[in-house]
Amino acid sequence: MGTRYDSLLARALAGEILDRWRGVRIAGLRMAPGRRAVELAFEDGSRLVAMLHPLHGYILELGADAPASGVEGKALRVGRLSLVDARAPADERALLLTFGDRAGRPWEMLAIELPTRRRNALHCRRAEEAGAASEPAEPDPAASDPAEPDPAASDPAASDPAESDPAESDAEGPGADPRPAWRIEAALIARDAGDRSLRRGARYVPPSSARRAVGEPPSEAEWAAVLAEGEADRRRAVLRTWAWTSALNVDWILAESDPAETYARYCALHALAAAASRGPAASDAPGPPRRPAFVLDRPSGPQPYPHPAGAGSGPAAGLLTAAWKLLAPGGGPAP
Repeated sequence: MGTRYDSLLARALAGEILDRWRGVRIAGLRMAPGRRAVELAFEDGSRLVAMLHPLHGYILELGADAPASGVEGKALRVGRLSLVDARAPADERALLLTFGDRAGRPWEMLAIELPTRRRNALHCRRAEEAGAASEPAEPDPAASDPAEPDPAASDPAASDPAESDPAESDAEGPGADPRPAWRIEAALIARDAGDRSLRRGARYVPPSSARRAVGEPPSEAEWAAVLAEGEADRRRAVLRTWAWTSALNVDWILAESDPAETYARYCALHALAAAASRGPAASDAPGPPRRPAFVLDRPSGPQPYPHPAGAGSGPAAGLLTAAWKLLAPGGGPAP
């Protein structure tokens, strides 16, 4: 059994990851292309493990006393950095985990992309110049080998932060915000994704949604108009048009025939997506506020989710811990 990911779950996971590890020093990063797996280790002994197989993938936390994850790929060189940010591009299935220095300046990033058939992970470094990585690299047969990052780029002090324009945006379209330019140092799977190159040496451009209502929900009249136009297949019309909808929540949204009720349900999910993805830093409070987490009872199996979208759902302590309990009831990571 694997976890299905949509943009709402990715947004909630980013917030939970930031709550858990913000300010914690990175101890190591491994990629195992053969297993389609990534392990991000922290100096407190915990690990974030992403198994990215399309049929039985999952993302979970392993504690310091948990058994080995089985991610045995070669270690990538990471500077003496801490997790300073975790976010998900608006209405996209991706996690962007940023590593920075004590001043919070970003130097490296781990991007985890979660579309079911195109899951991937990319280790990126801040481009020394905004245009240095703007041209896609030529296809490199060895680009998927994570064992060959540039040694000179692993030290944050080796590059001048003034050389990278902080106003440079790493994404275009609705919901984009200013970020440094990133260059891909290692790819779990070297490939092209549409017009984006996910190969070593290319500039990393996160996916960008083209659906409507990414930032603000539509008016009730706009919502009703789309339902009326797609009356023969309301489900397809909603999924095609509106941000933050997916196969995990659309049936719950449309369970009522009254357009006003379906609109209210959509707005509830939109408000959840729009909630701040940042939790308090470890030094600001003894613990961050608990975020909503549930387990949905779906035909394909139990599914962690940040909203009780449908009958049979139950509360969970957290999305990362829910995945661990569902996949490893015997006390070890799933194969």
